[in-house]
Amino acid sequence: MLGSKISNLRFADDTTLIAASQEELVALLNVFRTTQCSIWSWY
Repeated sequence: MLGSKISNLRFADDTTLIAASQEELVALLNVFRTTQCSIWSWY
């Protein structure tokens, strides 16, 4: 972020969302939530 490395991911299921603005981050989070719910409904 801002030229620095992200090195604090500790588990294989960690997810990092990176966006240019807060609005874009909210949109990404909404997509992530929808997709995550769809995936877990299969199990």
